[in-house]
Amino acid sequence: MTGFPNDGTAYYWRTRAGNAAGWGPWNTTPRSFTNGTAAAPATSPAMSSPSNGTNVSSTSVNFSWGTVSGATKYQVQVSTQSNFASVYRHNGTTNTSYNMTGFPNNGTVYYWRTRAGNAAGWGPWNTTPRSFTNGTAAAPATSPAMSSPSNGANVSSASVNFSWGTVSGATKYQVQVSTQSNFASVYRHNGTTNTSYNMTGFPNNGTVYSWRTRAGNAAGWGPWNTTPRSFTNGTAAAPATSPAMSSPSNGTNVSSASVNFSWGTVSGATKYQVQVSTQSNFSTLYRYNGTTATSFTMNKFPNDGTVYYWRTRAGNAAAWGPWNTTPRSFTNGTASAPATSPSMSSPANGAYVPSTSITFSWGTVSGASKYQVQVSTQSNFATIYRHNGTTATSFTMNRFPNDGTVYYWRTRAGNATVWGPWNTTPRSFTNGP
Repeated sequence: MTGFPNDGTAYYWRTRAGNAAGWGPWNTTPRSFTNGTAAAPATSPAMSSPSNGTNVSSTSVNFSWGTVSGATKYQVQVSTQSNFASVYRHNGTTNTSYNMTGFPNNGTVYYWRTRAGNAAGWGPWNTTPRSFTNGTAAAPATSPAMSSPSNGANVSSASVNFSWGTVSGATKYQVQVSTQSNFASVYRHNGTTNTSYNMTGFPNNGTVYSWRTRAGNAAGWGPWNTTPRSFTNGTAAAPATSPAMSSPSNGTNVSSASVNFSWGTVSGATKYQVQVSTQSNFSTLYRYNGTTATSFTMNKFPNDGTVYYWRTRAGNAAAWGPWNTTPRSFTNGTASAPATSPSMSSPANGAYVPSTSITFSWGTVSGASKYQVQVSTQSNFATIYRHNGTTATSFTMNRFPNDGTVYYWRTRAGNATVWGPWNTTPRSFTNGP
């Protein structure tokens, strides 16, 4: 056999004999041998170029280092961090030099190191990496002179063109537009290599915007304009009044799972909102919707006697007008809690139920849409061993210990409004020996 690496690896070998009938057994005790001797290089390469602290003004950097006895391969790493927590460039080679391209040549400081290896493994990295600066550059020191829109201008259009002057050494620009003078949130932004940019999609509704620019290059970004400009985009005003509420009328009863809300138009409005709540102060919302029409149908009301409050407001591209100062209320259907508790079926009172799985069943209750069952080791149900809610009239509970414990159980019925009473006389059963 040829092609062994002769590097100190241990190998095992065995044989077997065969004929036309088949193969015999392998040797029960294989032999082992060591193929040569080798070890990973004990030292790292002597670093040659770039020299420590030098400046390499190029997008291409050639790294070179000395040979290491016994080495058959080398690695070089380049990072912007002295601890090489992240690696900017890396490469493995059988040579003692490697040319890396694509450096930004912008004044960034890089660190580099090497290590040698062979078939046995890799030796250590250089304990003292070298550093070099790749080119020289600086971010623009000034911000562009803003041209258009002029400060305080009115731009009545959905399209606004922003323009500014050039900045020496800049290769790119940014423009920001905000409804806040401190640019706490940005409405529009863009980066470009030009000195102008056209933004579309403005609402043209009288909103005041602030805008500013900055210049940048490969080294970084310069400062934003210290005094941003403002402009007004079109003219508009929010509706001054809220819609006249039509239906449901105040205090009415709507016995349906579907309720239609309607209201009058408001001059200058292009959209409306309706809110529905179980609280007169609308601190929480049960339903809400925005629409361009003057009515909206809401579904899935429980029709269970709950009292709801509703109100509307009108809006346009400028803003929303006020909510109705006097919301209306309506009652959705009628309902009351079940008056009785379910008749308990199984387990029977005093029954012996030897199982880890027990099914509880009970009768229906008029007007009920849900049921609860409780199981306790105490007749007063001071603590609950098992409980469950279901829409059925039976429920199987698992993981009973089947150890002779006496349990008590009871049920109650409920609907969308409230729960009825628990069984006044719970049942008991013994679970196993």
